[in-house]
Amino acid sequence: PAADAPATAARGRLMCQASPGTKRRAGVLCFRDAADSVEFLLVTRRSKTCSAQLSETCVDDKYTIPAGKFEDDSDISCEDCALREALEEAGIECSIVKDIGWHKSVSKHNQPIQTRYFLSRCIRMLDSWLEEGMRERMWLSPTEALQKVGYREDLLAVVHNGINALRERVPLSPHSFPAATFEEAPALRPNDREEEEWQVSSDNGATDVSSSDIGEERFIFYSHQVGGHFCMVKPAPGTRLEVELPVSSQRRLSQSRPASAENCIVHGAKVILKPFNVDEERFYCQLSDGPLSALSPFTPLFYGTKQLRRDQIESLAGAGPDKFNSRTPGQSMDQAPDRDMGAQCGALHIRRYLVLEDLASNALKPCFLDLKVGCKQRAARHSAQKRAHMAAKAQQSTSATLGFRICGMQCHNSETGTAQRYDKYWGQRVTVETMRATLAMFFSLGPDLIEQVIEKLQRLEATVRQLVGLRFWGSSLLVFFDAARANSPNRAEFLASLRLKIIDFANFQNVGGSEPDEEYLVGIANIRIYLQELLAGDVGLDPPLESRLLAPPSPEAQDAEQEQAWQDLQRLKGSTLRTSEGTDGTFDEGGGTHFAANAQTISGATGRTLLRELASNHLVRVQESEAEGSAASNLDSLFS
Repeated sequence: PAADAPATAARGRLMCQASPGTKRRAGVLCFRDAADSVEFLLVTRRSKTCSAQLSETCVDDKYTIPAGKFEDDSDISCEDCALREALEEAGIECSIVKDIGWHKSVSKHNQPIQTRYFLSRCIRMLDSWLEEGMRERMWLSPTEALQKVGYREDLLAVVHNGINALRERVPLSPHSFPAATFEEAPALRPNDREEEEWQVSSDNGATDVSSSDIGEERFIFYSHQVGGHFCMVKPAPGTRLEVELPVSSQRRLSQSRPASAENCIVHGAKVILKPFNVDEERFYCQLSDGPLSALSPFTPLFYGTKQLRRDQIESLAGAGPDKFNSRTPGQSMDQAPDRDMGAQCGALHIRRYLVLEDLASNALKPCFLDLKVGCKQRAARHSAQKRAHMAAKAQQSTSATLGFRICGMQCHNSETGTAQRYDKYWGQRVTVETMRATLAMFFSLGPDLIEQVIEKLQRLEATVRQLVGLRFWGSSLLVFFDAARANSPNRAEFLASLRLKIIDFANFQNVGGSEPDEEYLVGIANIRIYLQELLAGDVGLDPPLESRLLAPPSPEAQDAEQEQAWQDLQRLKGSTLRTSEGTDGTFDEGGGTHFAANAQTISGATGRTLLRELASNHLVRVQESEAEGSAASNLDSLFS
């Protein structure tokens, strides 16, 4: 029953090839650290799920290991299939650390099955997931896990092999495992290797590999982008991407891997690339511990950074600007591309990117709503003149009155069956009076969807309120769901596709003090109030909506914080220039490198390219048009 086919520790893509006529599957034996021990994750079989009150009387074959069928149209490796099944069946995001081989079983129709299992470390447990209503999950000690799966020899062998792998490879307490001995599983025989090689994975679910193990990396523009100042990039279908790990991950792995191994591989379908900003990268690196860790459930996964070669940039540029012509807001996506993309693609020389989770990676009809939260755009780098300009600009949208505005939207039109996109210029025309109708366009697929979003907003609001001294200047809320699942017989499958994430942290600031970000909290609260009004329908709530909306807080406090942040930044810039400048008035080698690296960063607030690198120490400023599209003053025609 144990691994009868040779397991491989070879890096890179591992094809899920079982014996002819055999059903192929892949699964994850997920573990986490516990006090002086580890725990393994098991889930209930869908046919055996029972309530907590009846759990003591459930039959002994209730629990199993997350695993499922290899999907030829979406899974390109066993690892992909295993990680997808862990997410769907158990709501677990995990990192593979060991291939523990093929294991045989038979279906209820006596069809032979071969399942490839991977020992994996838990990264994050989701509060809601695809099969939440059909399965229960439970963390168990090694002894308890062996007892729970003892009814099947193949599952027993998987847990046993996982225990052996942890004994051999991971420095854990000798009391972590049961004292009883078991029959040893066949030795793992790697392909094309003289000896087995231990695969160490980063905390973000990407497997450590060398660049020689991957094929040519190709990139396209991200087709579902609804907001932002610059084009996001997507690895082309079938691409596996080599990514530079975050510094924090490199430090954690330094004890178990060679110092030179600083890259990992991710499945291109799972990620998007966003133009690099050093402050945003710093924010994501701080999410793993400290007070910001409470925000982890509300942020996209961060994989690391990616430097594109010049030929890749040129190939991307050749496919880009011509396709991003003007589109009438609300026009079907297959009729014309987004009119704002042409301006966004003006910075095609950008070479370095943040590699982030693509929320729409498995969606057939992805719907996005981008909400810029805050009473006005703020950033530490804004001068007094810029601050006055941003305050005046906020008065032209709902930011100044509601604490949020619509940056972009891609929604499903149930009548035509198409996705329709609305850009930021359209969003600037939405008023306090038309906001309810605008949100109703996006949240048109049932009241239970709105209820789920309200619940997530309440949790986010409570989390932000605890983060005193932190300012989420310039950040947005991104709401996503897959409209293709709305008509599924299992409504829970559709609701499990819902995601609510905070994005855009280039201007995040720690100002200190004992107060939370009140401007941000007002925006979240007013979004929630509008959604509660939608739930009430035509009857409405008492008191009326206008009287329930929260008024923005006085701007004086955050104005003073912004002024102090600007002064601190000017002092830091002066210190950096004095340190970098040589005695002859030229930049020394370190200073030149510093500014050359910064030439690849962007201004997230204005969306303009600041610098272009022409040579290692020679920079020029790019002149761009200040003109922006004008917008009409009312939305009557949009809702007629």
